[in-house]
Parts: sequence; C-alpha cells; structure tokens
Amino acid sequence: MELIADLKKRLGENLPAQVAHSRLMNYPRKTAEDILAEKLDVKKSAVLCLLFEEAGEWKFYLMLRNSYKGVHSAQVSFPGGKREETDKDYKETALREAQEELGINPNEVEILGELSTMYIPPSNFLVYPFVGVVRTKQNIVPDPIEVKEVIVANLKDILGLKAVSNSFVKVSGGAGRIKVNHYTVNNHIVWGATGMILAELAYILEDLGAE
Repeated sequence: MELIADLKKRLGENLPAQVAHSRLMNYPRKTAEDILAEKLDVKKSAVLCLLFEEAGEWKFYLMLRNSYKGVHSAQVSFPGGKREETDKDYKETALREAQEELGINPNEVEILGELSTMYIPPSNFLVYPFVGVVRTKQNIVPDPIEVKEVIVANLKDILGLKAVSNSFVKVSGGAGRIKVNHYTVNNHIVWGATGMILAELAYILEDLGAE
C-alpha cells in the first residue's frame, strides 16, 4: 500500500495538468480556469477512477457506454455523471454515480484526492475527476441502461510514453473519422477527456516510480 500512500500525498500537491494532458490532447481546449474566469454557462460533473488490487496488480474500472443520441455515445469512460442538486459536493457526485452505474459501495471507497478539473467542449461539461481506492472486493452490477461493458484495466497498461498510440476513430454525431492519441485497454481505445485524465494519473505514478 506504499504506492497508495504516496499517491494520496502527491494528489494534495501541485498537479501536472498541462504537461500530462498534452500526451493525449487531440485538439486545443480551454482550461477549467479559463471557463470559470469567463463565467461561461457550463454543466458540472464528476467521475471516479477507482483503484483496487487483484492478484498483486493494481487495476481500475472503466466502462463502455451504451449507444445513445449524444456526443459520448459508445465511448469508454469512468463511472460518473452530472452533479445533482442533492449532492453536497463533487465527491458525492462521483461516489453516487459509481454506485448507480457499477454498484460500487460508496462506504468502502477511500478518496485519495482529485486530479485536475477539465473542460469537455463537445458536451460543455466541467468534469471533476476523483481518485479512490477500495480494499474489499466489489460486487459489480452494471446499469444495463448506461453500461454496455465493464472494463477491468491494469494500471501498468497506461504507464510510460509507449502506452500511447494513435489511431483513427469515428466521432459520434460527426462526419467521418479523426486521428487521435489514445491508450489501448483490453482492446478498447481510450481517448478524449478520459484518456487525458488517465494521462495525468499515469504521469504522477511514473514520477512516484510506478512500473
């Protein structure tokens, strides 16, 4: 658990958003600070990157969303979603969504800290990413409306520059395909905001000596 303790400490310090996000950034984006300073009308959401240890390896959950009429249709993402008025803060949003979408028990999650807030232009969302850990095996029950597939990813698969590839992907609602930088996790392409969040986590873990 030394890695977890080190990660928790590091998440409380200055975050490497710009340099880390550049690994997976496929087009210019306004920063969250820009959006907040301009007081633009944006939606707010939170996601949870939940770490757990299995067979001596650190892993985390992703999910393939079902197809729907929206810009993130059939994409890989973290569990997460829009903040509700009943949520006292963004941490509660992330935990609630993880419970609703995957059946994660929020009482068993230790939140280690936050990664950098991100703006997602296609959906006009500010997303607050949280990193958590569970030490008990979760009874994963995916929401059949939201989730097509639960993806159990190995943390080591996102570490190092060699983990980043580029491919053409079809953009939901758009014409044709675009070339993007991405991770490949269990044969799934992980790009966009989810990839950038993972890139910041990977950058921090590499700095801590994770392999």
